Amino acid sequence: MATIIKNLNNTHLKDWAAQLLPILMGKTPQKDLSIKTLRTQLIALLQQHAYQAVAKIQIQQLQSLQPQTTQSTDYPQQSWQIEIPIRYQHDIHLLQMQIERYWIDDKEKSTEQKREKVKQWRIMLNFDLPVVGHFYAQLIWFNQQLSATLWAEKSDTLKLAKEKMENLRTKLQQEGITVTQLDCLPGAPNKPQNEIQYSLIDVKT
Repeated sequence: MATIIKNLNNTHLKDWAAQLLPILMGKTPQKDLSIKTLRTQLIALLQQHAYQAVAKIQIQQLQSLQPQTTQSTDYPQQSWQIEIPIRYQHDIHLLQMQIERYWIDDKEKSTEQKREKVKQWRIMLNFDLPVVGHFYAQLIWFNQQLSATLWAEKSDTLKLAKEKMENLRTKLQQEGITVTQLDCLPGAPNKPQNEIQYSLIDVKT
């Protein structure tokens, strides 16, 4: 990446910096910056974001592996975390999505002698936009039925979301989806319990 930046001519570098630096830095670069300074800033910021991306991937891999080491139904058997960049006005924001798969007891088919397991999928979405504020959604898919809970930290967003709830329920049902629960709550959901149960650094004294 550094080699590519160094090989860019001055015109291309200025154009690229004008588009990329506001995304990486969260602000518009000064117009009087020299080509050398722009090139140095781009390389440093790209390296920083690359290191952060690698660190996130490593942590997500550890989080996805950890639940498989336990037989408890309180923890997901598999977990995936995804960050999706979305453009809002002139800025880039991240939509964070976590997908979890559980194996839980099927009460309708289980007996005292044998327990039948069935898949349950849980999807958690969250984002933070300037006008909307922090917004969360938890979807639970189980036995061909959907349960959804929404959270909004801003009162205006909460009010608007509640006004749209019945319309959302109707559209889901029109798609053939059975909705068992649809709520909209203030604040934020509780933190998940399936956090890594061991330290990333093994320190012995």
